[in-house]
Amino acid sequence: MINKKFKKLIIAVVTGVSIMGMSVTHTTNNKVYAEAGNTVRSVKICNTIQNVKLDKPWKIHFNRPVNPNTLKHIFVIPENYSAAKMQISTSKDRRTVYIIPSCHYLRNHNYTVLIYNVQSARGEKLKPSYFTFRTMR
Repeated sequence: MINKKFKKLIIAVVTGVSIMGMSVTHTTNNKVYAEAGNTVRSVKICNTIQNVKLDKPWKIHFNRPVNPNTLKHIFVIPENYSAAKMQISTSKDRRTVYIIPSCHYLRNHNYTVLIYNVQSARGEKLKPSYFTFRTMR
């Protein structure tokens, strides 16, 4: 059964508007941008990243400084839809967000990193975005 909080969260990701962009540092350097006035569904940043280490931290680069008060809208969701505990922080220039797991991910499991309602320092909203990864066996 899906946790009601995360069911609402996933539904909330279906729409959004953005003129801010981002990229995820891993084996790819995919970027997400949108033009003002576009209504979009959530954006898949890249294909599922395989064989991720159980203690993998993530770096997400933005093209503009982010509002640190909006980082509470970044989640790492395991396949059972209960939120994984993470420490989220930014670089000094607030263009890079670090997601560090509080404990190891479960072996051979799928996770989704969900980013929604994150805003730039000027209040611009990023498209709801996500990427998935599978931990090593």
